[in-house]
Amino acid sequence: MGEVEMEETIDPQSANRWQMLSKAFPSFWLYIPKSKLEETRKLLQERKLKNVLLRIWEVDEKGTVTITEL
Repeated sequence: MGEVEMEETIDPQSANRWQMLSKAFPSFWLYIPKSKLEETRKLLQERKLKNVLLRIWEVDEKGTVTITEL
């Protein structure tokens, strides 16, 4: 299972959903904007979610999306 988040969707309500999804599926991949990495890590740590596989995405000036596995 994977979920793509935008800058405005990195919040406690989304983190509650991640918690539910990480329990419901054996693998949960979370794609987040690079700019929200620290905020996302804090939300995951507060909820003690260790089985979430993080991927960061960013868009360059040409509109190319790059995804990086952490």
